[in-house]
Amino acid sequence: MMYLFLIAGFALLVIGGGMLVRGAAALARRLNVSAVIVGMFIVGFGTSAPELMICVDAALAGKTGLALGNVIGSNIANVLLVLGVCALVAPLYVAPRTVYRDGLVMLVGTVGFAGLTLTGTIGFIEGAVLLGLMLAYSGYAAWAERYGGDPAAHMHAHEAEVMEDGPESLGASLAFLGAGLAGVLIGAELVVDGAVDIARTFAVPEVVIGLTVVALGTSLPELSTGIIAAMKRQHDFIIGNVLGSNLFNLFAIMGTTAMVRPVEVPASVAATDIWVMTGVMGLFVILLVTGWKLSRPEGGVLLALYVAYMAFLVVGV
Repeated sequence: MMYLFLIAGFALLVIGGGMLVRGAAALARRLNVSAVIVGMFIVGFGTSAPELMICVDAALAGKTGLALGNVIGSNIANVLLVLGVCALVAPLYVAPRTVYRDGLVMLVGTVGFAGLTLTGTIGFIEGAVLLGLMLAYSGYAAWAERYGGDPAAHMHAHEAEVMEDGPESLGASLAFLGAGLAGVLIGAELVVDGAVDIARTFAVPEVVIGLTVVALGTSLPELSTGIIAAMKRQHDFIIGNVLGSNLFNLFAIMGTTAMVRPVEVPASVAATDIWVMTGVMGLFVILLVTGWKLSRPEGGVLLALYVAYMAFLVVGV
């Protein structure tokens, strides 16, 4: 039954997340919201909605290790798995202007988050600060797009273009939005229940289940949309989606989770996994700025690193 819950939950997360993003994007366009805002906030948040719902649900159930593992594991999977697979589908060419701002913020934010985990607990105040930083950065980005001529706007506009095949009428947009939200909420509940049952059955720490099974499942929306974008050669969308999702995971999702319930950081995470995530983010930025291209061989290396990391976690259990 636990496997059925997990599979059904992931299916609802993928389908619901896609409907949520398309419904929200269509509604925003009807309200004359700019393509950049749609790309940065709606698409970025929508593809991270599975992580948010799972983490909040896990926190309410007192399973904060599962939530922490999901955030760290999702960020690792977004780079190694999503970018690796997308680069294998088609080499990714990156315009420097599209990553200077968000790439630097993601890297600095990751290092800061790693330092925060060394305190052993991410409490309400720390969570509020993380969420506040996300809101402040989002506000700045919106201002820069409108008044500052920010070059990163091109990347987020391309993200919105991928979602232009959504519903056209107001009623259909609201229906997509409502159905997508319901799917994500129910899917998150099923995934958490299934993951907790698996952890109990096999005596595996919840944080490891979060780093592996749950993180892989919640990265499926980014992977599916990324593959479609790679086939269409929409490189900016893929990079922007990963950058936006990782920022939302670290600041908005972890911040919200810690405000619901303090997150205890297991010693194993502080000693290993948080530094794996930090190293992966650094590798991500290095690969982008060296030649401004992610080739198929480099994509293969990223994917191999993800397989190796998963094997390390499984063997270490």
